[in-house]
Amino acid sequence: MGMIDRALKVTVASGKGGTGKTFFSTNFALALSEKYRVVLADLDVEEPNDSIFFDNKCVVTIPQYKSVPRVIEESCINCGLCSRVCNFGAIISIPNKIVVFDNLCHSCYACSELCPSSAIKMEDYYIGDINKNRVSETLLLVEGRIDTKEEQSVPMIEGVKNFVNLIKREDNYDLVIFDSPPGTSCPMISAIKDSDYIIFITEPTEFGLNDLRLAIETAILLKKSFGVVINRYEKSDNCVERYCNETGVDIIAKVPYDKEIAYNYSNGNLCNSYFKEDMLQNIINRVNRNDKA
Repeated sequence: MGMIDRALKVTVASGKGGTGKTFFSTNFALALSEKYRVVLADLDVEEPNDSIFFDNKCVVTIPQYKSVPRVIEESCINCGLCSRVCNFGAIISIPNKIVVFDNLCHSCYACSELCPSSAIKMEDYYIGDINKNRVSETLLLVEGRIDTKEEQSVPMIEGVKNFVNLIKREDNYDLVIFDSPPGTSCPMISAIKDSDYIIFITEPTEFGLNDLRLAIETAILLKKSFGVVINRYEKSDNCVERYCNETGVDIIAKVPYDKEIAYNYSNGNLCNSYFKEDMLQNIINRVNRNDKA
């Protein structure tokens, strides 16, 4: 395969769950690691599962925190300004008391910065862990695992992405593959917004097509380059393939509907032998070409 000019970031995403995003991410990363130094970052932090497909060893675990407000009661004048400036309902003013909902806080600092009596300070609040796992000399797996009580996954996703940037000097990787959460809401947008290229995994069904359209609309709004992989591909009446051809969406690969793949994957086995070098090179060429544009 050809050279990669710099450390590129590719996000594997989907408009819905169950299309084969994790299947593609894990096998894609393993196949590329035969030629490149690769980091696979699992951003599906509410239920990360890339690690179950590898015989990997955890090298380091790093706790992650966000900042939340704490009220100094003796300084508080109960003016209610903090409640009024919070757009997320994370802090409310009731008679003689300020109530903080840590899970709703977005760490925007509006309450602490605008408090007229300096009665609010921001403190660290534990949200989960980042694990760095060594799969091989050329493949690292980084995963975010959010604490079960947490409602917001975006701070953890951003934490994983920042960690991947920090380890660049130490691990000298060529390529990062982000395994995105499904859907088109804030977690998915956080996963794709800094990527050089997005690979959308879809299935050849009407449900798959509906959610693929939403995901593509999101990528276009963010001005991101992308291509589509059709998983469980069948030639007969393929509505997704027809849509891509009619709209000019790039189909970069087709993974066949194959009983052997399904059997191996359901048993936790990787199927990277299906990821031929010409398909991998096709994807790398697209990413490189977009990077130079």
